[in-house]
Amino acid sequence: MTPKKVDIITLATCSLHKWLRKTSPMYITQRCVDFEDIQQRVVIPGTWRQQLRTALERLPATHNKHASRQAVAIRNAYAQLFVPTEAVS
Repeated sequence: MTPKKVDIITLATCSLHKWLRKTSPMYITQRCVDFEDIQQRVVIPGTWRQQLRTALERLPATHNKHASRQAVAIRNAYAQLFVPTEAVS
């Protein structure tokens, strides 16, 4: 992947993350992320760590390298929200 494409993907991901944080109250809850107890000087792990491990263990093996039609449709719907229709000069 070219550095230019990596930059585009990174910016798109950040934009989507920012939009979801503003529009969805359940996107990231306070307990989902790690946080630091400054008084005790410890990092308290968020619930995402266990949820991710459990979710990944249940994923079925697949040899398919192509996105499903549903995934493509969802991607295209988000693209319409975030890609401007007019060129910026």
